[in-house]
Amino acid sequence: MMPGEVAVVVVAAGRGTRVGGDAPKQYRPMHGAPVITHTLRLFATHPQVGMVQPVIHRDDMARFGAAAAGLRLRQAVFGGATRQISVWAGMTVSVFAGESANVKLTTEEDFARVAAAEFAALGDVRTATGYDVHSFGDGDHVWLGGVRIPHGRGLTGYSDADAPLHAVVDAILGALADGDIGSHFPPGDPQWKGASSDRFLAFAAERVRKRGGRIAHLDITIICEAPRIGPHRDAMRARIAAIAGVDLDRVAVKATTNEKLGFIGRSEGIAAMATATIRLPTVPR
Repeated sequence: MMPGEVAVVVVAAGRGTRVGGDAPKQYRPMHGAPVITHTLRLFATHPQVGMVQPVIHRDDMARFGAAAAGLRLRQAVFGGATRQISVWAGMTVSVFAGESANVKLTTEEDFARVAAAEFAALGDVRTATGYDVHSFGDGDHVWLGGVRIPHGRGLTGYSDADAPLHAVVDAILGALADGDIGSHFPPGDPQWKGASSDRFLAFAAERVRKRGGRIAHLDITIICEAPRIGPHRDAMRARIAAIAGVDLDRVAVKATTNEKLGFIGRSEGIAAMATATIRLPTVPR
C-alpha cells in the first residue's frame, strides 16, 4: 500500500446515551485529551492515510473544534439520526446532472456515435464542383486517381496530369472559397514540373482541417474511351481516401465514355469531374 492511499471516515455524531454524562462519550476526557482527539490524531498522523473526514453532530461544533485543534483534517460534516446516515454523509456522495457528450467508449458503435456527433457539430455544409482535362501524348502509362495505369499513351501536363485528382482538388478548394489549383500551384513554376498530384490533394484536405472542418464526401467521374476504369476503381478509391484522410466509404469513383463524340470520343484526351462536400464549423453571425 502506497503512502496516502487510505481515506478514513471518523463517525462521531452519536449522543452516547447508554454511557450518560454531561457530554457525548467521544468528548469525555481520557489520558489528558477527549476520546475523539486520540482517534483523530492516530489517523491524521498515519503515513498511509491521505484524508480524514470527521462526521459530527451539529450541536458539537464547539467541542469538536477544541478537540481537533492543530490536526490535519477535512472540514467536518454533519451526521444523521442513524450510523448509516452518518457514514453516508462522511463519504462526500451526491447526484448531479451528467454531461451528455461524456460517454463511455466500449464498443465500435460508441466510436461511431462520437464520429456522428462530431459531424453534426459542423453545421456549415458546403458543396462545390471541379473539372479538369488533359490530352494524350507520348508515354506508356497514365496517372488517374493516384494510380499508375499502363496504357499505350501518356497524358500531357505540367505535373503528372492526373485529371481526377486535379478535379477533386478544385472541388475542395471551391467549397472553401479558397481559389483553385492553379492559384496555389501555378503551372510553369519549376517546383511543380512533374510533381505527383497527391501533394495537391493532401494540401487541399489540410486546408479543410485547418478551418476546423471535415471532408464529408468526394464524388469523381472519369470520362474517357480508354483505358478501362472498372478494374482500377477500388484502387483509386483507396488511394484518394488515404491521401485526403477520409474513410473509404466517403469516396466514389465512376466512369463513362463520351460515346465516340468530341475530343474524348476521338481518344484525344481524358476529362474528369468531381464534387466535394465539406462540413465546417458554424460561425455565429
